[in-house]
Order: sequence, then structure tokens, then C-alpha cells
Amino acid sequence: MEDITTMFPGVAGAARYERVKTAVEEALNAGLRYNDDVEAYVHSRCKVDDDARDLYMGMFDQPTDRDSQHAWTRDLGHTIGTSPRGTWAVLRMTRAANGEIVYRAMISDGSGRTATGCAHDWYDAPPTFEYVYARMVGYEIYTIRKIVEAAAATAANLAAIAAHNLAAGREFKNVNLGFSNGKANRVTIESISDEGVLTFNVIKRGSARRYRGTSSASAFVDKAGLARLDTAGPSKLSSRAIRGAHG
Repeated sequence: MEDITTMFPGVAGAARYERVKTAVEEALNAGLRYNDDVEAYVHSRCKVDDDARDLYMGMFDQPTDRDSQHAWTRDLGHTIGTSPRGTWAVLRMTRAANGEIVYRAMISDGSGRTATGCAHDWYDAPPTFEYVYARMVGYEIYTIRKIVEAAAATAANLAAIAAHNLAAGREFKNVNLGFSNGKANRVTIESISDEGVLTFNVIKRGSARRYRGTSSASAFVDKAGLARLDTAGPSKLSSRAIRGAHG
């Protein structure tokens, strides 16, 4: 994932990131999951922007010639993107096939580039600054949400790894990772990423074939039933189950 100092540069960008991140964490902790609900919560809890202004550059006619469209769009995007946050323009294009006039917009997000949030939107009428700005901020909130969720997932995975002594080379017998036929498997952990994602080899009972899979550590612990084995205690487990749980 891209470094946040690139996405939210400078003092204003860093402050905006921290405000939104705190509100996103609160929203997720409150059980909100739909993007619209999370975004509405963020706006209710903080002022997202201190530095965006409506800096309209005007409306520009996009070339219809495909050979020149790319360079023209790239150059205009560079001009807008390297301008202050909130600098924006409307692009007007006449479709060659039917003469239909459509519009799109570019807006600077303050990072040196144009915002992703509205980059692929087309409109029947010129959009307003308020709408284009909302699309930009909405994507930023979504991006920060993904950062927050990824950090939480990594923390959960690392906790699962520590709690169950997961390591490369560790083998588990008689565990089931949810194969449709319900047969038990022998699973050997091959590697563990920095984010706590396991890569493992699987041998299904009664089959000579080997399978390779990946799973987050927390999901692996849940599917393999390791937590249930740990909490049951040795006196409640057969020796076979104990051997399977502990390699």
C-alpha cells in the first residue's frame, strides 16, 4: 500500500489523515460496515478539510482524436495535479460515434496528482465543485479505511501466530480447513509474511496430491480449530487430537 506521506503530504495532509483515521476507527469499532455509513460518520465527527478551496480552472474541450487524447489529458492532469488542493477543471468531450456531449472532471488532491475518486466518472451535465470534491474526499476516506482495516488484520494475525506458536515448518495433523468433502488434512506451514499471512502445503487424506494454499493466521486458527483445542485442555482431548494440534 502506498505510503501515507505521499498520499497526504505536508502538515495539512498529515493532520487530515489523522483526523479521518480517528473517525474511521470509531466508525468501525461502532460496527459500521457500509462505506456510505462510515463516510457519513466521519463527516459527523470531524472537519475533513482545512486546505481545500474551489479553484476552478474552467472547462476544456477534450480532443476526439484518440492519438492526441492521451498526451492532452496527461498534460492537463499534470497541471491540475501539481496545483493546490481543490484546483479543478471540467473536461467536455463529443463522442465521435453519436455526437453526444459528455463531461468529466479532474481535481487536485494536494498530493501532486489528480484525485482518484472522480477520475473515471462521466456526466451528462457539467458537475459542480461540491460533487467533485465529495467524490475526492469519499475515496480518501475509503483509502484510510483500508489502511485501518489492514493494520487491524495484521495485529490479529500476529496475535494468533504468537498465541498458537505458528512458524514455518510447523505441521498439523487431522485438521480440516473446510474442503467440501470434509476429509482431514495434514498441513505444513511453508512461510509467514510480515502481515501474518500463511502459505502452507496440504495433503488430503486418501490422496497423493499436494495442494498449496494461503490464509491469514487468524482465519487459519479458526478453521483448523486450534483455539478449541487450546481451551479444551489435555484431559478432554484424545492423544491423537493432541498430536494433531501440536505437530
